Amino acid sequence: MQQPHFPFEERYPFFNKRPLDLEDLEYICERESITLSVRKLNCHGLYVRVHDVPTIFIDESLTPNQRVFALLHELGHHFLHPNLTKNYLKDSFFPYVEIEQQANDVALVGIAPDPLLEPIHRQHRLSPGQLVRRFPVFAEINRMSANTTLQPLHFLRRRIELFHERRAEPGLDFLATLKQRATRLGGRHRKRIAAEQVQRGVSEVEAVLKWGDPHKVLTRTRDGATIAKWLYTKLDENGDAVAQRLFFRNGRLVGARL
Repeated sequence: MQQPHFPFEERYPFFNKRPLDLEDLEYICERESITLSVRKLNCHGLYVRVHDVPTIFIDESLTPNQRVFALLHELGHHFLHPNLTKNYLKDSFFPYVEIEQQANDVALVGIAPDPLLEPIHRQHRLSPGQLVRRFPVFAEINRMSANTTLQPLHFLRRRIELFHERRAEPGLDFLATLKQRATRLGGRHRKRIAAEQVQRGVSEVEAVLKWGDPHKVLTRTRDGATIAKWLYTKLDENGDAVAQRLFFRNGRLVGARL
C-alpha cells in the first residue's frame, strides 16, 4: 500500500533508530523554529502558537526522562495537529482522545525505537515486563498521568502494538500515516477536546499561556463586575475558520464557547 509522504523521517533520520534525548529534541526545535520554554506549569507540557510562533512549554518539575517524553509528545502535536482548535488539556496523556494518542505514539517510538525492540522480540520476550526492564523510562511515564482511568500498562501495550504494525508493513512511513489520520478527526473528538480544554477559574494570564493572545477583547461593567469576552478565530483540521469565545468575570474564566 502506498504511504502518504511526510518528510519527518527524512529530515530526522535518527527517529526510530535510537532513543532520543534532550539534545536531539532541542535540535529538532531549533530546526523547526520552535520556541522552547521550561517553566512551572500546572500540566506536563503545552504546544501553542504565540503570535503565530510555534512554542512548547515544558513543566520544570519533570525528571529528565519525563521531560524527553513530554517534549516528544508536544512535538507530535507540532507535526500532526498544528492548526487544531485545541491548545491545552488538563492531562497531556488522555489515551481516549485521538490526538493525544497520536502524540503519545510519536513519543513512544522516540524513546523505544524498533531496532532495540527487535532482538527482544526474536527472543520471544517482548512483553510489558521486558519493556520496563529494558526501558526504565516507562516506569516514570506511568507516574506522569493523573488520569485514574489510565491503566498502568497502557503505554507499554501501545508500544508493542506499534512495533507489530511496523513489522507487518516494513515500508510504513510512521509519521505520514499518523498525519493522514489526523486530517480525518471526527467532530466527536473535537467536542471531547473542547470539554477538557476549559478550566473555570484560570486567570487571564494563564489563559494567554494556554490559548495565546485573543484577536479581539470586548469588556463591559455589570453589577460592579468587569465582564470580558475574548474572541479567537482558529483554523480547524480542514482549514476552515472557527470562532471561539472565552468569558471572564473580574479576570477569571467563567465559561467558553468553542
